[in-house]
Amino acid sequence: MYSWNLRYVLTVGEERSISKAAKKLYTSQPALSLRVKKLEKQLGIQLFDRETLPLRMTYAGERFVAIASQIVDLEGQLFQEMGDINRCAKGRLRVGISPLRERSVLPVVLPVYRQRFPGIEVVLVEEKFNVLEGLTLNGKTDLWITNYPLKKDLTITNFPLKVNQLEYTPFRLDEILAVVPDRYLPAGIDKRRYRSPDNNGPEIDLALLKESPFILLKPGMRIRRVSEALFSDAGIHKPDILLESESIDALFELTVRGVASSLIHQSFIPRTHQGAYYYLNDPLPISFLRLNNPKAKSVLAAVYLKNRYLSKAAKEFIAVAKELLAFAPGSSRKRVSLA
Repeated sequence: MYSWNLRYVLTVGEERSISKAAKKLYTSQPALSLRVKKLEKQLGIQLFDRETLPLRMTYAGERFVAIASQIVDLEGQLFQEMGDINRCAKGRLRVGISPLRERSVLPVVLPVYRQRFPGIEVVLVEEKFNVLEGLTLNGKTDLWITNYPLKKDLTITNFPLKVNQLEYTPFRLDEILAVVPDRYLPAGIDKRRYRSPDNNGPEIDLALLKESPFILLKPGMRIRRVSEALFSDAGIHKPDILLESESIDALFELTVRGVASSLIHQSFIPRTHQGAYYYLNDPLPISFLRLNNPKAKSVLAAVYLKNRYLSKAAKEFIAVAKELLAFAPGSSRKRVSLA
């Protein structure tokens, strides 16, 4: 039964006349009468008593009109809501993000997104990398904000056979840097060239830091897994690990104080140090060394299922994030294609 059938009966019931209803519906009286009779035949029951003038609804007709009115009203609400969703006036967006990553992304992106699209409810799915990867592959998130390798064959994943099911939109380059206190800086490296994480100094081999102790994130975290791969490729099979933590801030502050070196994504460097690498008017006693291993190269990106519908709310979130994160503090200022 089509909604226009409901509207025909509702109009006839409202006008109590086939001829008046036909004029209101911009159709002929015979055509409207035929449609109503076909509907009554389909239902197997009479909706109008045609022996009276004006027309009188039967009990079945009264119930039909009462329920049809609700259906037509709901149809109107449905199309209104679909239009609102299409214009991002309302909706819901599930964003997967790790507790480690959210501190560098959400304060930048979420306030602007909420201001532009106040009707979109943003639901954060906060889990570790391996959990979020599974949720994204199962369609439980609309977007997953994470670091993604420039080459898919370098992806460290729990689902290697499913990696091609994922697509991503990059926001910016985001390398893993070796953050090294001056006391552990290898001989021959000019520390003045590496005082900023945005430096253009030559890349180094991590093997040069084999004598340095390290502070690393705890096992099970993705950056720790990448770090272990970097150590292995550099021939450092048993790095001197002084401390393990889940806090990037702790890693960075202890590194600044000269306790040990650390491996940190460029965008994870605490915002209070971005662009101003001074402490008590002196340069911070650390160097930010870029590594020559492709596994240290990644992009901060929105990851999603390749063949799954991507809502307009999700596309707008990606657009806002790309706009705000492309040259946010800690991002590379080099014009490098992310295609």
